[in-house]
Amino acid sequence: HVFLTWDAGRCVGATGRKQNAKVDGPKWYIYNKSGGQPLVVPQYGVTGFPDYSKSYRTGVVVEDGASASAVSCVADGVALLGTYLQPNYMSILSQYNTLIMALDPDAIVKSLAMQKELEFYVDKVRVVMISDDLKYMTPDQVQWEIM
Repeated sequence: HVFLTWDAGRCVGATGRKQNAKVDGPKWYIYNKSGGQPLVVPQYGVTGFPDYSKSYRTGVVVEDGASASAVSCVADGVALLGTYLQPNYMSILSQYNTLIMALDPDAIVKSLAMQKELEFYVDKVRVVMISDDLKYMTPDQVQWEIM
């Protein structure tokens, strides 16, 4: 599975995940020509990419590409590709007016720590406690869990 990452309507990288864990090689492969940024799946898709300079922008921070795709039905999905907030991600994350931290249920302590750090860069940051991994949910369930 390959997830493309976008910045202002331009593809700047890709993240691939192998489907079969029994095959040799890394589980994830990241190609990024932007100097390192999180995987971003825009809410409106690529063809209808909005002019964010004139709109209120919300991002949902998740762990993986599949979850970022799942939340793109209600907001931009921003995948950390793990549970670590890399310093070079701040240039992308600081572009949002609101961030919703929706890491997997076992990472709530990390979510709260990241919230404190992100509040220096973003107007509103809130943590939601989700009942299950977002990638397993329908769009209605995603909206119920994070909004």
